[in-house]
Amino acid sequence: MAGGLLRELLEMVIACLLGVFIGISLYFDARPAFDISLWECVLVVLQALLVHDVAHKLAAARLASRGRFRLSPVGAAFSILIALLSNAMTFTIITVKKILGLSLAGAWRLTPYRLLTPGSVVVEGHRGREELGKVAATGPVASLSLGWALLGSSFLLGRRQLRQLALLASAMNAYTALSALLPLAFCDGLAIYWWSRRAWAAILIGSVLLIALSNAILLLGLYL
Repeated sequence: MAGGLLRELLEMVIACLLGVFIGISLYFDARPAFDISLWECVLVVLQALLVHDVAHKLAAARLASRGRFRLSPVGAAFSILIALLSNAMTFTIITVKKILGLSLAGAWRLTPYRLLTPGSVVVEGHRGREELGKVAATGPVASLSLGWALLGSSFLLGRRQLRQLALLASAMNAYTALSALLPLAFCDGLAIYWWSRRAWAAILIGSVLLIALSNAILLLGLYL
């Protein structure tokens, strides 16, 4: 029992360290367009990661009596790969602009996409499709709920930098919810889809709308 809990804690710590790495990667993509610090980028990633997985954990405890966080080597590898590919693309664009003598001002003001799938909460024992689907859905639903709340709060914040940070975090939570719908073993998509196609579609629509709104505000510089 104690050994299982220690292993789970260790794997969660490793997942958070991966989140820090992805946050650093996000910083190199976001800094040409946004007034944001390295630690703010790390915070944006970690809050999206932890809210999603803690929601799974709480749902598993309530509905299935036990669920353990497990690190996914494949999911972690894909998360790192997407981050590095995005950094390479940003570096290439900046390099080409410098060679051509183009200004870096007015850089693209969109939240860089990040895949956050370092692990998942595994429900122990034999469980029904509905129970597994509900546990799987709580992660993206929590991500969306926080994302929409951050979008709404951005209208109330006085400082421009805080509004920008709230919108970046809002989009990151939306990316996390959308990524969870992928039909991959280390994502929640299949469990949600086989339980309820309506729930899967509702999360998809909510994610796409939130991504569109938060990025549109950032891109157009509305009230920023």
